[in-house]
Amino acid sequence: MIVLAFLASLLIYAFDASLSQLIQLYVVGVFTSFTLSQAGMVRHWLKVRRRGTKEARGWQRSLLINAVGALATATVLIVVVETKFVHGAWIVIAAMPVIIAGFYAIHRHYMTVERQRDRGGESFSEPGANIVVLQVQRLDAATAEAIGYIRSFAGNDFRAIHVRNGTTTDQVVRDWKAFSRTDADLVVVPGARGTVSAVIDYVRSIPRRPNDFVNVVIPEVLPKRSLVAALRTSAFLLKLRLLKEPQAVITDVPVLEVHGQPQGVDARPLIPGRLEAILFVSSVHDGVIRAVNFARSLRPTDIRAVHFAFDPGAVGDIIDEWGRHRIPIPLEIAEATFRDLTSPILEEVARSTAGMGSVAAVIIPELVPSRWWHRLLHNQRAVFIKRLLLFEPRVVLSSVPYQLRQGTLPAPAGPERDPVKREFHTAAP
Repeated sequence: MIVLAFLASLLIYAFDASLSQLIQLYVVGVFTSFTLSQAGMVRHWLKVRRRGTKEARGWQRSLLINAVGALATATVLIVVVETKFVHGAWIVIAAMPVIIAGFYAIHRHYMTVERQRDRGGESFSEPGANIVVLQVQRLDAATAEAIGYIRSFAGNDFRAIHVRNGTTTDQVVRDWKAFSRTDADLVVVPGARGTVSAVIDYVRSIPRRPNDFVNVVIPEVLPKRSLVAALRTSAFLLKLRLLKEPQAVITDVPVLEVHGQPQGVDARPLIPGRLEAILFVSSVHDGVIRAVNFARSLRPTDIRAVHFAFDPGAVGDIIDEWGRHRIPIPLEIAEATFRDLTSPILEEVARSTAGMGSVAAVIIPELVPSRWWHRLLHNQRAVFIKRLLLFEPRVVLSSVPYQLRQGTLPAPAGPERDPVKREFHTAAP
């Protein structure tokens, strides 16, 4: 949208906002798009004929209509180009090869992504270990909620780390045992390179097997309902960095505070009475299978997958794929009127948090392209869901990244050593 607005502004400036000149570009552009779309539909019906599916019924009539349309619009396009070429139509003609080459490049990228995400590298064997790393920077309401969430499936078997940051470290270490009500030790890591780098270094040093999860839990107190304020924190930078880490899962435990008072939570490290895992899916691929395995590793009270149906005719495809992969959790289909996900997502989450002491563990499969600019070619649905639920009480957000790489080599496991004893220091109780 911004790029289009910028290019349109350049054209208006270049043609001195002259409507008589700009209309020529418009006419050429319109009939070019009409011609290409009609020709594309002709090609589509030829492919449908070769497949011979139910969709092929009446293909001759449809092909004839689109062929006549392509011929008519192409004729008009040729006339317009011939008469208006030197008056500005040449700009559109010159841009066409570049635009079409860009379309083909984008198509190749999507085909590559489809191959990478469907390599069959994930299976529904017994879920790997859920290695939990809790980042403890302050002993606040978000940290208390995170501890309760972790204890619901891991008990005392988790790693709590604190990045040394001066005078506050001693107080956090001193109060940790009483605050957390667990036997888990607090590991103090050096923070000379900054909090984000310190946590990343610790995560990389953890030994793990290929099917294990390194679940990095990040408590986050939000002083107001401001997305801009949330983007300025070190927690946001840490979550971005962790998306690239093999086998990492990024779990965000946000708590909204108003005038210093936590909203919707009791701010005590209590195990929730009910933990319901909700997995939002748009299709079935290796990233979804990995997210399902992570959801199973949480051992929740209940677990379900939800697919939001934009096109009722396509619902059967994902149901068939779900059954073909024998995914061991139920799939629910929710209607998304006018392709709006806001209300359906909030309603699904509200169902899970309605009971006293209930917590919703929202799990989001997230495809991570190998290059940052590839993100511009994909929808940002995972980002949208996380933004939408960031300020909802008793909601834990887990992003399960699936890195897209050109090769098929497995992700490297952590080093075979004890990172706590050799690299970091455990706080004394």
